Amino acid sequence: MTLDAQTAEQIMWSALRQYGMPRWCAHMSIIERQAIPQARRAEILEMALYDSTIEKADDIIEHLVIRWCDDHLFAHISHHQLAIEIGITSDRAHRLMMANPSRFRKIQRGLWEVRDPRADRRI
Repeated sequence: MTLDAQTAEQIMWSALRQYGMPRWCAHMSIIERQAIPQARRAEILEMALYDSTIEKADDIIEHLVIRWCDDHLFAHISHHQLAIEIGITSDRAHRLMMANPSRFRKIQRGLWEVRDPRADRRI
């Protein structure tokens, strides 16, 4: 039985939505994963990072936050805006901001500034 790439992609998206990242691959056979070209698999996983309907592991979210902060240094943002940008819940974004004082400095109620911890240490 051969499996076409389009069907395998649908199975992959279904597994991503049902089991989240990174647990999705445990619920797909090797044949289903190999039916999708590696470059396309990488594209799907990149899109899944920003899909708020897909549950993500904490280390993936921390990586997204760090990458987003590096691209938006000194921006003023609320936790609601960060949640939308990264694709997580507002509560989780607020907890991340509170837990990372080296990355986020509170300016006023509900408003945070994105910081660069390496530059702050040099001062």
